[in-house]
Amino acid sequence: MNASKTRTHLIFLTLLNISIMLGIVWAIGGRAWTTEKPPVLANYLQFDAQQVMQWRQAEQEFLLQLERNEAGIQQQHNALIEAVFADELVLDEVESARLALAQLKNQQQEIEVKQLLAERAILTTKQRHLLKEILLEQSIPSSQFKQLHKK
Repeated sequence: MNASKTRTHLIFLTLLNISIMLGIVWAIGGRAWTTEKPPVLANYLQFDAQQVMQWRQAEQEFLLQLERNEAGIQQQHNALIEAVFADELVLDEVESARLALAQLKNQQQEIEVKQLLAERAILTTKQRHLLKEILLEQSIPSSQFKQLHKK
């Protein structure tokens, strides 16, 4: 073999070995380089086809209601802050904005409880226990005021 063919052959074998090594690394732990999504709840709860269909139907309207209400909460929160820090403080406006925000937050809770009851009706006993554990493990977000005042 001449030098050119030997060099080409060595380059090819080196690239082949590197490819094999990368494949092994990828198979063992390379997935850490990707951004894996958390398992879908339906997969975690091991839904059957009927449950998947029911879940999606229940979830569709819920997500729309939730989004609309969250937008309202954000707007009313801003209105409350504006009223509190207005150049001329009008306590009636502050109280009115506070009551409107409380009403929207109450509606949010009603939407969430209604959805949980709909989901409960779809689930088996084992699935209900799994979902309950997931929900209990979730932390309640601390208020923005608490975050601002932490040392």
